[in-house]
Amino acid sequence: MLVAFTLVGCSVDLGGPSGGLVPGPTPPARAGAYVWICGASDLIVGSVDGGATWQERSRRPDADIIAGDLWAIVFGDADHGWAVRRGVAHEQASLLASTDGGRTWTEQSVGISNGRLLAVAATDVRQVWAVGYGGTVVATTDGGATWQARNAGGDHQLRRVSFSDAEHGWALIGHEALLTTGEGGRTWSVVRPAGTQDYLTGLATVDSPATGNQTAVRPTSASTRHAWRAAGHVRCVMSPVNSPVGEQ
Repeated sequence: MLVAFTLVGCSVDLGGPSGGLVPGPTPPARAGAYVWICGASDLIVGSVDGGATWQERSRRPDADIIAGDLWAIVFGDADHGWAVRRGVAHEQASLLASTDGGRTWTEQSVGISNGRLLAVAATDVRQVWAVGYGGTVVATTDGGATWQARNAGGDHQLRRVSFSDAEHGWALIGHEALLTTGEGGRTWSVVRPAGTQDYLTGLATVDSPATGNQTAVRPTSASTRHAWRAAGHVRCVMSPVNSPVGEQ
């Protein structure tokens, strides 16, 4: 079962089976247009030509769909990616990481138990955050060589996460409210925007050099980087990445 896909940093939760969707024509090849899909049994499938062709890059030999339940995937650039596991309760939280454009993936332990992860965000190849059950927040500032626990407090189920830069981030608490940080996730505070008494399912942040409104938009560079977490079964992060052309 496929769970999420990414367009060099764009992760989309596909939910369950295809539901009777009719296959369309194969997209035209676009060199350097990277697409990544992840799902159960540590499955990761990638395309380097915009979906014209696909290659399987990861799958568990034991076919364990629980321990290898990949739930979200993101890339910091064309080479560096992370996919988080929802995993098994009371076991070490873990994820898969790639430093070679998704050709190979290795397991990384984030050093906490009972850390079932649901979402991941990256602002570049060094700054990555993963969140999940029990208010779990883990972060790395060195591309995954080391991870630090940055618990958001309480027993929240953190379903979505997005960072507009290395300091400013947001996480969706269940279906009720938001957490926000201005310190790279070291401390968090609860935000309940007006009119959000209903069921919340999505989160989005956007960086733009043209606007300085930090609640939704924050300038960080001359190049605009977009980060999205869309509603329902869809979540997406898009970053400007100069993908190598023609790599296989």
